[in-house]
Amino acid sequence: MNTKHITALLGLGQLSLDLHAADDAVRRAKATYHAAWRLFECDGDDPDEWEPAVRVTQGHPDWDAAIAATAPAYGAYQAARKAARAVKRRWVTACVRAAKEVGHG
Repeated sequence: MNTKHITALLGLGQLSLDLHAADDAVRRAKATYHAAWRLFECDGDDPDEWEPAVRVTQGHPDWDAAIAATAPAYGAYQAARKAARAVKRRWVTACVRAAKEVGHG
């Protein structure tokens, strides 16, 4: 193994950790977004004990209000997904480069 190969593997390892963190951020943001919907649909009651009489879906009179109420959480979720995709692209590129350093690509 040469220094270039070791450097490529270390970079790949760091990107793997970054990808794990980004995927975890997506999961947390999605859960927050879903919790915002539950909170809206339960009308301020305890969302953990929530059983809505009517789900708010597209066409429901409260649809626009629900979208407005959950917009910040949805924006954060979309931003987390975008960031995770960027990290994954960098990770794939690093994998290809590391494979080329070893001679497998």
